[in-house]
Amino acid sequence: LQLESLVQMLWTLQRKQAAHAGGSLQVTNHLAATGTDVDILTRLAWDAHATPLQKQACVGAVCAICASFKSSEATHVAARFALGMLQVDGALQTATAAALSSPPPLAAKGEATDVRRRWMANITATDAEWRVRCEASNHIMDLFLDETHDDAVYIPLHVHVALKSFLGPFQSYLKRRQQLVREAQRNHRITLPEIDDAAHWREVAENLSAFLEYKTQHIGRDRL
Repeated sequence: LQLESLVQMLWTLQRKQAAHAGGSLQVTNHLAATGTDVDILTRLAWDAHATPLQKQACVGAVCAICASFKSSEATHVAARFALGMLQVDGALQTATAAALSSPPPLAAKGEATDVRRRWMANITATDAEWRVRCEASNHIMDLFLDETHDDAVYIPLHVHVALKSFLGPFQSYLKRRQQLVREAQRNHRITLPEIDDAAHWREVAENLSAFLEYKTQHIGRDRL
């Protein structure tokens, strides 16, 4: 938990610096971070015991640090890392399917409460995993807001294809998750928590859709 808090603190400082500078493209390396720091944060994110919050903060911190270096090489490192975090793997697909199913049927009296508790815990855990990917997609957009690294990084790494593949499932999860809250209350009298930052998720999805359209027009569909 201490490690998670430290990474989140670093990420918060970088967000404040970016906001003060006028945006992600203007961010500077006031914290004097180095490539070694990027390597450490990358390893922390891929650690088997890393929490979703730790992964989310590592993605933000790595992308901010690499953006401050203002080089294609650093952008390549950040993009590859964020794309790895963005991937919707089989484990998440399975967890998502289970989380978005209807509440489990009433079991025997002694089991019903425990079964539903596990189901609700799985929903919360699945939200956290999608939140990591939402953050990764947001930072990938920040890395390529202008055309500086399109030819050297965006096109060779097939960033466009990865973002497009992510957007559909992300939008579907957000929509179904919000429907589930209403259905659980109406049909089963179960109060499910809303997604904490649903408004931010919707904003990211809208921005990503517009971003992909812009890149398609600017770069050309045949090059993507």
